[in-house]
Amino acid sequence: MAHLSRCENPDCGKTFVNHGNKKYCDSKCRQKAYRMRHDQALTYTPQQHAVKCDNCGKCFVTTQPRARFCKVSCRVSFWQQQKRLAAKEIE
Repeated sequence: MAHLSRCENPDCGKTFVNHGNKKYCDSKCRQKAYRMRHDQALTYTPQQHAVKCDNCGKCFVTTQPRARFCKVSCRVSFWQQQKRLAAKEIE
């Protein structure tokens, strides 16, 4: 059964005869709405955090809020040092 619907494209808003469950008046409107949604998703920029390295104390900027080390060598050095300290405590 046909009924009147309003196009869900924010730039269009036309009223059209809907014979099913269409959301847009035509394929051009559907494509334009998709591109608008897709472009908005691509413009996301992650939040940046200033963090102090747990090993060397250097401040660095990262997009990962849980980051603890400025570089891989600092991470490796930190955990090797932790391992040595734990071994000394056991002795």
